[in-house]
Amino acid sequence: MKTMVLSKDRIKNWIVITLLLLLLFSSYPYVFCQFIPLPDVKTISITFLLVFLFMLLIMRKITIFPLIFTGIVIIQSCCWILFSIIHHDSTYITRVIFIFIAYLSLLCIYNTSFGIRNFSQLYSKFIFLMAFGGTICFFLVFLFSFTPFFNFNNQDGRTAYCFGLTCTNAYIGNVIRYAGYFDEPGAMAYWGIFALLSNRLFFYNRKFELYLMLLLTFTFSMAYYIQAFFYIAFFYIKEIKHFLILVLSALIIISGIYLTKDTDYDIYRFTIYRFEMDESIGELQGNNRAELTEKAKIQFKKEPIFGIGAQNLNDIDYMADNPYEILAKDGIVGTIVTYLPLMIMFIVGIKKEKSFLYASIILALGYLQRPFHVNIMHVIMLYILTLLTILENRDLFLIKIKK
Repeated sequence: MKTMVLSKDRIKNWIVITLLLLLLFSSYPYVFCQFIPLPDVKTISITFLLVFLFMLLIMRKITIFPLIFTGIVIIQSCCWILFSIIHHDSTYITRVIFIFIAYLSLLCIYNTSFGIRNFSQLYSKFIFLMAFGGTICFFLVFLFSFTPFFNFNNQDGRTAYCFGLTCTNAYIGNVIRYAGYFDEPGAMAYWGIFALLSNRLFFYNRKFELYLMLLLTFTFSMAYYIQAFFYIAFFYIKEIKHFLILVLSALIIISGIYLTKDTDYDIYRFTIYRFEMDESIGELQGNNRAELTEKAKIQFKKEPIFGIGAQNLNDIDYMADNPYEILAKDGIVGTIVTYLPLMIMFIVGIKKEKSFLYASIILALGYLQRPFHVNIMHVIMLYILTLLTILENRDLFLIKIKK
């Protein structure tokens, strides 16, 4: 009888894990939907919403989330419903649907013996595997002129290339910036930071951390280098000799990269060049967000409290991926509501554990150049971080949690 119970429990675990992974992989910014005939986002969303609701209905006993987390979900949902009325914009209802899907899917995994923490660790390992495969492909292209298996178009219309172990939309000569199975290298680095911070805060494995940090350098993401610098400064630099070692290592690497300039192996083009000043515009070569920032800033000033609305902003021009994106769309009120989960981590960092403060700062740096984007994956990932932060610091929130 005991064996049968264990078997049923394992089956339930794997069903929920598989469903949640399928939900993540079928949504943007993963590119599987670009070359695999998957249903549209609306169909996928409704299907998974019903499936996870059914899973909860057939569970005999359900342990609810801590009240503070449910409160955040309710505040966000009510805010976006209000915004849909204010701006006459149905895209805010899509946000509410994504929140419901995320809440139900995480409640399912929370009510298995596997749990949120183990799922986060499992997903971080998948991020590591993508980084490992991408790095291997980088060297295959760099050393042996390895060519992609096929091309496809990203959602933004840009050509992307599938090398089997990775995809990318940045491929020049014998150099690629790997993107894993995301739409671009910056996204791979972005979610790599999430994996690094999850590992550091909740299930620390030093080898995993060091290897992943190294592998992510081959995304050649400016934002990653900046975030990685602060990551090392916060978590590693304890003495002046550590700082000197970091600087010396950086100089050696930069010198080696500079030697590739104007060759078929021009790593310099993807790295150092992007940090050089373009005298004609007075901006860094790799800063492709300066113009977007100015455009979004103008729109923010028009309606600073509630923004001009998500669809209205999209109808005017492309103004995403800059510090003013959410401020322009949703104003100060919408920006605060969007980042409520991140504020939980910040509060824990201030009151109890500095590591959470450091993590919130590093994430905030990432959000400056790639703000919160409305997709199922982003909602789920940010909610997982928030839940684990609350569960790991339950004494701070004066709650009793069985799990």
